[in-house]
Amino acid sequence: MSKPIAAGEGLVHAEYHTFLVSDAGAFMSVPRATTNGLVVTTPGVAFIRTGIHTGNVWIRGEVHREAPAIDVGAWEEVVEISLEATTEGHVVVSGLGSDGPENVPST
Repeated sequence: MSKPIAAGEGLVHAEYHTFLVSDAGAFMSVPRATTNGLVVTTPGVAFIRTGIHTGNVWIRGEVHREAPAIDVGAWEEVVEISLEATTEGHVVVSGLGSDGPENVPST
């Protein structure tokens, strides 16, 4: 089982049911639709859909060296995605027009 090498949590501001996990240098090309209802990816960016239209969403981020074991028992919906980094650097969490929490790790 992979243990996180860094972890953190905090609030991110969702707008239009969305917040981002992105490569720091990625071009933000907004996708038109999701195929799974929860997440859409474009090169360097994952658009995460939320139930709340506008407001703060509590998130937790972890950095692992290898894929962790996931317990999905308490969740109603779960998807697995790949996020292809387009540049070297940090992955960041943010709202559509705002910065994300400072204490969620990036790598």
